[in-house]
Amino acid sequence: MVLLAGTFTASGQKLDLPARIVLTADHTLEFNLALKSNDVKLTALQWDLVLPVSSGGGLRVDARGTQSDKIVHCALQAGSSPVRTVYRCILAGGTNRISSGPVARFTVRLGNPMGANSRARRFIHVQHALGVSADLKQTIIDDTQAPLESQ
Repeated sequence: MVLLAGTFTASGQKLDLPARIVLTADHTLEFNLALKSNDVKLTALQWDLVLPVSSGGGLRVDARGTQSDKIVHCALQAGSSPVRTVYRCILAGGTNRISSGPVARFTVRLGNPMGANSRARRFIHVQHALGVSADLKQTIIDDTQAPLESQ
């Protein structure tokens, strides 16, 4: 699924993950993705959420910190594997601007999250992020990542 295509511009807009994401004893992650911007003009966002493990229990996404007309939808992408899971996510709906701050809350239940190499440092990535404004101007948003740590 592709939301945006065409000419892109760079911007000071950024998507942020927490400084660290903690994996609980029951193999669950909970974290927010936030839009950071001094001049928010975007009305829709698209990004890839890359997990360094298999998403055995699925992914639940709740829209949070946005106007009531925005919804978040994530879909598993081809190319995912037992060691890498990719979800393409879209935040859209209506023509209101997206507020700076949390745009999505993720709750993820993982299969065997650290596998045999449990001491390896793993990261959750947000990649290929794009935004679009009401006048259809498109923006590339830099990739970001956060370390995944066991509780």
